Amino acid sequence: MTEIDQDRFDRVALAIEQLANRKFIAREDSTVKMLWAQFIRGMAFGLGSFLGATILVSILVLMLAQIEFVPIIGDLAARILLQIQNATP
Repeated sequence: MTEIDQDRFDRVALAIEQLANRKFIAREDSTVKMLWAQFIRGMAFGLGSFLGATILVSILVLMLAQIEFVPIIGDLAARILLQIQNATP
């Protein structure tokens, strides 16, 4: 190896060693703590997904409500409304 190659090799080895010493993933000492953290993470993900979907659907419904003339959907909605009114005593 030449001196330049050895210098590059040493720098790469040092960078790998520094990366290996960093903590990218927090390791929990206890299984209970790890399960609790994952539970909270799942709850936050579920709540965020629910709220995001709710907002998206409400915006979509508001946009569709602005459309006044949609013959296919209008006829279908009228039939569904008629069925609901006939089914309730």
